[in-house]
Amino acid sequence: MREAELKYGDRLKNGPTNLQDLVSDLNTKKRKRRTSFTPQALEKLNDAFE
Repeated sequence: MREAELKYGDRLKNGPTNLQDLVSDLNTKKRKRRTSFTPQALEKLNDAFE
């Protein structure tokens, strides 16, 4: 466990060292999609929260 912590800590300090590290970092940090609602759903939600 200590070895993994050291390796990860070094990677955070130095940044990605190669393309594979960069790609794996980008894949783990995907943003969540914003939820979109139809106009009918918005009306129902507004009614429910009034």
